[in-house]
This record gives sequence, C-alpha cells and structure tokens, in this order.
Amino acid sequence: MPDDNDYLHRPRNGAAMPAMPLTREDLATAAGTTADEVARLAAAGLLRGFDAFEPTDVARVRLIRALEAVGVPGDRLAAAARQGSVSFDFVDLLMPDTVPLVAETQDQLAMRSRMSLWLRQAIRAVLGTVGASGEEQVRSDDLQVMELADRAHEMGASDEHIARMLRVTADSARLLVAAQRDFIDEVVLTPAMRAAASELEAVRETAPIRIEYRRIGIELFKVLYLRTIEVAVFQSLVEMAQRGLAREGLSPPAPAVPPAIAFADLSGFTRMTQERGDTVAAELASRFAGLVQEVAAARGGTIVKLLGDGAMVRFPDAALSVTAMLELRRRAGREALPPVHIGIDSGSLVRRDGDVFGTVVNLAARAASHAGPGEVLVTGAVVTAWVGGEVRFDEVGEVELRGLARPVPLYRAEPAG
Repeated sequence: MPDDNDYLHRPRNGAAMPAMPLTREDLATAAGTTADEVARLAAAGLLRGFDAFEPTDVARVRLIRALEAVGVPGDRLAAAARQGSVSFDFVDLLMPDTVPLVAETQDQLAMRSRMSLWLRQAIRAVLGTVGASGEEQVRSDDLQVMELADRAHEMGASDEHIARMLRVTADSARLLVAAQRDFIDEVVLTPAMRAAASELEAVRETAPIRIEYRRIGIELFKVLYLRTIEVAVFQSLVEMAQRGLAREGLSPPAPAVPPAIAFADLSGFTRMTQERGDTVAAELASRFAGLVQEVAAARGGTIVKLLGDGAMVRFPDAALSVTAMLELRRRAGREALPPVHIGIDSGSLVRRDGDVFGTVVNLAARAASHAGPGEVLVTGAVVTAWVGGEVRFDEVGEVELRGLARPVPLYRAEPAG
C-alpha cells in the first residue's frame, strides 16, 4: 500500500522523485530554487540537514525565501531561529504533506499543452497562478489539474464546461476545508492553546490528532462523494425505467392518493456564506432545517434528506404538501430567514434505503430551482390532485427545466384571497 506522502515524489507522467531523504538538487527543484540557495540556507541553520533533507523542507525553503523576498534578511531569520523567537517547526507540524514544484516552467507547460489560451487562463484564475511569470516552475498539483482538463477536452468536453466544473469543484473544496479548519480549531487547537505554555507547544502536542482529523475528513469526503454519485445514477436509472415502462404501457398502477415531494431551500445562501461567513450561514441553515422539520411534521410530512441550505420532504398527498410549504414560506419570513424557493410534484415514488427516487423527485427539484425568492411552484399533477378552496394556482406557463426533454407546465401556489 502506498505511503500517504508518496504523491510528493511523483511529478509529471508518473516519474518518481528520489526516495527520502531528498538530495540538495531534489529539494532545490521541489522548492523552486537552486542547489546553492539550499546550501546557503542549510549552512545558516534554517534547514535540518546539509546534504540530505525531508519533504517538509520544501515548505521551509519556500517560506524562508518568501520572507526574504519581502525584505527580511536571511541572517536575521537564522539568528531569530537560534534564539527561539522564530520557529520553523511550525512548518513541519502544520504542513506535513507539502506540494512540490516540478522542473517544468509555466511557459514550457503552455508550449506543450493542447488546450486554448482562454481555458489555460481560466484554470490559472481558479488556481490563483495568474500572476506567475512564464519562468516560474509549476506546482505538481497544478500540473495534475491541467492534465485532467486536457483529458476531459480530448473526451469531448468544451472549454466552458471544463472551466465551470473546475470552478464549482474548487469552491466546494474551499468550503469543505474551511469547515474542517473551524472544526479542528474549535475541538482541538483552541482548547490546547488555552492550556499550553506557548503556541508552539500547543501546535506540537496537537499535531498527531489534527492530522488524524484531516485524514478522517478526506475519507469522509470520499465516502459521501461516491455515495452522492451512486444516488444520482440510481435516480437517473429509475427515471429512464419509468419513461420506458410508460411507453410500453407497463407503468405500475398509480396509488389512489399519490404522495408528494417538496424541495425547499433558502435563496441567496451562497452569497450569504461569502459575505457573512460560514458560521452565520451554518446557523441559518440549522434554524431552517428545524423549521422545515416542525412545519412538515405538523402535516404528516417527513424530511427525506437535508441538502445544505435546503431540504427534500415527502408528504402523504399533494394537499398537505402545498399547505405545509405555504406555511413554511410564511414562517421563514416571520422568523427573519432569507426567502425560500419551493417546488412540488406528486405521483408514484420508488423507495430504496429510506430514500425516494423517480420523475416526481426530479420535477420537484427542477421546479424549486426555477422558483424565485418566496415562490411556491407546483406541477400540473399537484393542481389536479388538489381538493379544497383555500389555495389558488396561478398559471406560470410551460417552462423549460434543465435536464428535461420537454417544457413542463408550472403553477404558482398562493393562499386564496
């Protein structure tokens, strides 16, 4: 089984860097400097070796050179390190998995890349390397991203699709890392700093558990990512099966009282997260989840799953779903939550592992995505199943929803009068 740090020694095309310890030349390449510079830093006592080095020395060299570039003299850094007023042990404790540079420069990568200048610039904007000069070396993970984009392009993806996928993935990664950082700070680091004699002591003592939490976070992301893919694929299979059976006249008999699915989420949540921070956004999402649970339970509904800033809810029938969602909209406004947008559909559902699938789920989700702030949009099936006079349905018209082959008639639900 490969070591957790094996990727540190694998630049482009699978070629392996020398096994630990690193030579002076290996370290120079990985840190984007020269062997003479490495020797100078080692002689000053800023590195832990002279001819043999560890992967974490890559981060040490890059940090020291960045400080020197803004005017901090190297000899002063060395003196401060010897006196203990500055410690580079932080680098080893906080960055055990250092990402190295490769020998290839930005210009060399551009010369051999088959992608357009527009896509290269779009990728560099996401990676934060737009300001890098052509002579600067490329990070190994930047190289991986470029090669993955090249592969997607060869398979037929357009520049625009690749850039959009990269932006979404990078934004999601930043949110995950921010949440994990806050978790580790609150659970491990802050309590340790209150009890420890110094910041360095707290960092050193908590390093093993912080790294283990980091690994748990990575594994958790892998599990949930693969699970989400599997659920999405199963949903698509159910929809295709339902459509195929309908064409052949083999659809199962509809229930006498079809259940309903409602999707509800907060409008402007992503912007709010960016403007007000993850803590405020998480508190609002938690309050909203509690409100959905309360309103749904009062009308026989159950939360199928929570979706970040929203929820998927199952109701015994269409009427209960509409009255519950109108009440949810009213309560959200009264409790100073952002406006909600809601979509509802009614019909047969396929159940598996406590989850529900089918065209009803897809239509309700798409209707919610189309709804504006404060709108409750329902399908024709909901209108047909409605019994009672306390709600009116204003026709929106046939709407083209993403992922659906034909336009779908939608209606806006409002309290009568």
